[in-house]
Amino acid sequence: MKGAAARVGRGLLRNPFLLVPPVFYYLTSAPGIGASDSALIVDEMRGLVLSTHANHHNLTLLVGRLFLLGPGEDPARLANLASVFLGSIAVGLFYLVVRQRSSSRLAAAASAAALMVSHSLWWHSTIAEAYAWNAILAVAALALLQRLGAGHSDRALAALFFVAGLSFFNHVQMGILLAGAAACLAGHLLVARRAGAAVGSVRLVGTCAASFLAGFAPYAVTFAFDVKRAGGLGPAIRQALGGDFQSVMAKGSPGEALADVVYLVVLQFPSPFLLAVAVGTVLLWRRWKSSPALLGLATAFAVNTAFFAYYNTWDKFAFLLPSFVVLAFAGSFAVEEAVARASRRRSVPAWLALGALALASVGAPPLVYARLAEWSRWGGPLARYDNSGNPIRKGEYLANPDKSRNDEFGDYVRRLFERLPPGAIYVDDDGHAFYPVRYFQAYRGQRRDIRAELVNAWGIAGWGLGPEAFVELAYRAYRQNEPFFLVSVEEPFYSLIVRAPGLDRLRFRRFPLDDRRFIYRLVGASESVALAPEPPLGLRLRAATGLGPEPARPELAPGDPAFAILEFEPNGEPFAVEFVWTPPDGGGPVRSSPVSLPFGCRRAWAEMDREGPLTPGPWRVHAVMGDRVIAEASFVVREAAASPP
Repeated sequence: MKGAAARVGRGLLRNPFLLVPPVFYYLTSAPGIGASDSALIVDEMRGLVLSTHANHHNLTLLVGRLFLLGPGEDPARLANLASVFLGSIAVGLFYLVVRQRSSSRLAAAASAAALMVSHSLWWHSTIAEAYAWNAILAVAALALLQRLGAGHSDRALAALFFVAGLSFFNHVQMGILLAGAAACLAGHLLVARRAGAAVGSVRLVGTCAASFLAGFAPYAVTFAFDVKRAGGLGPAIRQALGGDFQSVMAKGSPGEALADVVYLVVLQFPSPFLLAVAVGTVLLWRRWKSSPALLGLATAFAVNTAFFAYYNTWDKFAFLLPSFVVLAFAGSFAVEEAVARASRRRSVPAWLALGALALASVGAPPLVYARLAEWSRWGGPLARYDNSGNPIRKGEYLANPDKSRNDEFGDYVRRLFERLPPGAIYVDDDGHAFYPVRYFQAYRGQRRDIRAELVNAWGIAGWGLGPEAFVELAYRAYRQNEPFFLVSVEEPFYSLIVRAPGLDRLRFRRFPLDDRRFIYRLVGASESVALAPEPPLGLRLRAATGLGPEPARPELAPGDPAFAILEFEPNGEPFAVEFVWTPPDGGGPVRSSPVSLPFGCRRAWAEMDREGPLTPGPWRVHAVMGDRVIAEASFVVREAAASPP
């Protein structure tokens, strides 16, 4: 035991970079619970329910369960440390793979550090998530392919098939490694046949198959139990291949898919290392072009990238993580070559330039990620990081892998529990904070008097409230004046409410949690008549001559039709608005008829009803609710053009 510890110590002294990833990931890890997926995986770690459902990640659950045995009152924090551990293993293995090939600690450290700060791996190494294990498995496959790239080895090829089989136990997505291993085997058999050395091919195929089955055994045993639980082979296969999540597969056009993949690749390496990836890809091809290992690597990369380019989810970057690891591996070839050339030249300027590029490759990504939410105002692919959401600002959480100061979900739940009355009914969906709410109830023992319900936005049987159950719950709360709250009046709640007969006539009033957060409270039957509607938020009033998408018109001609267009954020209750135009000559204002607006609408408009042309000069238009002006705008009517003589 002492000898093993001594060897580890000597190894760390020779390779001090191995201490960097655990320290870096620990310092940037989340302080508590994250989004819904994190809360779910903590629950799965506690229960340790192994399954081949595509939404389960058994290797992650096993490691997480071990970490949950550690000291501490917050299971989420311990689960986050499991991701810190797994991410550190992935980066450390990557360092050793490059170190073995290049014999340069500097090249290995620079390459591994660039991978360490890449968006997807860093993001999944600081919160309770499942995908850092996928990075470990991808790096293990790269190590074996690198061995095969240097020369064929039956043992290395069999080990590759074993890793491919074991990978299924964490995520069915990692079947990409089986595709890569099969391509590598096929390439080797073809080369051997052309060289007239096909003796032993059958034995090699049998060895690879046996190795795969050995690695696949845990998944196979678990699948056998799932067949029994699911009630047959067909349902078990369907859930193993994605189940209801197949509805978001193969979505989008080729142009959109390619553009998104390119954006995500740049996001991983927003630094000089991106150039190293491009150059390294060429160098990798030159070194491995005569080896079947290149075919295996290219196959696994292409299958993963092509399939998940069309996977229409917010966390596409998670599924593309193995592809990003491959790109970082390609980049390491360019780094290795640059270090080798600098060593041969022994030039101080060359080393200084190389050091500056390495520092920029590690230092630039954190600076970029910290500003993505701010840059979301530029639109395009950055719009996904918009940080203005209510009641949870998810933009910063999604954009920045550094979670050390981000407790947005935990803070929301604390504010929610402070404000909700005793016995409240709280309805959420998995896109907001249902599972974090349940986490605080189950593992912190807080506000268990609150009845938290999940709306079934995906249509998956047995998962939360279906439309009928939601409508029944809302109607009963209305009639009995029970405290009933919605996290939002937008989707999926908007569709549920407007499609239910009469439910769109109910009123959901904004319920503030703090100075920036609010949810919606159902106005009960006893107070509905007496309570006046409140104005919507985000009011924007403009004058125009038509109802098209034209911008505001500061000037109108006397004969133009005059429209007032009021835009606003979706409102939780029906209301009525009138428009009042005030002319410049002090004459009587022109008032429209009340415009009744249903639940959830975003726009109201009316045309000025008048006789003759508009009076030239400055006009004002007001939007009025009852006796309250809620928005105003101004425009100018030009003088009429002189008639020709």
